[in-house]
Amino acid sequence: MKKILLFWFTANLLCAQDSPFNQGAIRQVNYFESIPFEFIEQKIIIPVSIAGVTYRFMVDTGAPNFISQKIFNKIKPEVVDEILMSDANNIEIKTPLAEIEELKIGSLIFNNSPVLIDENDENIFFKCWKLDGIIGSNLLRNSIVQINLEEKLLYLTDRIDRLDLNHLRPSKMITDFDRQSTPFAWIDMQEGKGKHEDFVMLDTGMHGIYDLSQYSYQRMKEKEPFPVLGIAQGAGIIGSHGDAEFSQQFRVQLPFIQFNNFILTNVVSITTVSNYSRMGAGILKYGTLTLDYINDTFYFDPKIEGVDLEHPLIGFSTTLSDNKIVIGFVWDDSLKDKIQYGDEILQIDNLSYSGIPLCDLIIDDKETWHENKEAIFVKVRSTSGEIISFHHQKRCP
Repeated sequence: MKKILLFWFTANLLCAQDSPFNQGAIRQVNYFESIPFEFIEQKIIIPVSIAGVTYRFMVDTGAPNFISQKIFNKIKPEVVDEILMSDANNIEIKTPLAEIEELKIGSLIFNNSPVLIDENDENIFFKCWKLDGIIGSNLLRNSIVQINLEEKLLYLTDRIDRLDLNHLRPSKMITDFDRQSTPFAWIDMQEGKGKHEDFVMLDTGMHGIYDLSQYSYQRMKEKEPFPVLGIAQGAGIIGSHGDAEFSQQFRVQLPFIQFNNFILTNVVSITTVSNYSRMGAGILKYGTLTLDYINDTFYFDPKIEGVDLEHPLIGFSTTLSDNKIVIGFVWDDSLKDKIQYGDEILQIDNLSYSGIPLCDLIIDDKETWHENKEAIFVKVRSTSGEIISFHHQKRCP
């Protein structure tokens, strides 16, 4: 189900006069480090060492540093503050902030790094991806970060000349928009005779290529609207603080997006309640991304000149509720008298969800289970308990 069940861990700092995050430093100078990573369901996972023990951390440029309650209990760092944070759905929660005296990524030593403590032992991100923490932009802010999915290597350096970027044109990157050095950029978008720009977060913790915020959609449609493929009420993105928020959203088609040197056409996006649009880890499939926090620029070295993302669409999307995969939005009008938000998915084609652990449904080897099919068989349990089965024909935009 992972093509239609989306997770963001993104968390943003609220209500602070001075940043508690942009503290600490790297001990080395003139460094160049290559770090092997796993890429599991579009999550970049690297080894991080704390007090001689190696842990699994996700690299999420849309979030600050996090550690699990398990690590906190083991190393017992001093809690120095409590911070009000919001996730991708703008759900706010107070979170303890501690400081780790030393952590290592490869041979690089990071001293006095601020970290938030995830007190939720049932956090589905940590549980399903077997994570111990998050490496965020506040730790990366003094480095140049290059992510090469083909090599499965993440490069960290403070010398731009150590990377082969001379053939590329840099784009402006903004890292002082918030208090955790999250990277943002303007990207060009085009619709008919009109031209749009969108202010996007460069968020490696986000599943997919591009998500359009409701705010950006409303702003841009006043100039020249995008084709609307569907309007629905329901819930979609699962944030770090819990289930998705019920809202009305739009499924739209974006004919043109230019991301640095790369052109994407016919991009389908579902608007979100988040404050900002985002470019996610899905873009790494098409090239190497370099985020130069030191010089406030980014580069994208594409493997191909561009990509046309037009494809037949499923008429619904899913989300998570009460640890069950359920209908999130119903986009196809022909389905709206059959299914609705909250109906539990029981079966897709020959895959029965009964008895399968949730994490196995979220993270498996069936990433393209429906891409080459024109129709799928669906069975759901409605919110009233009725079992409903139907065949669904996918449609081109």
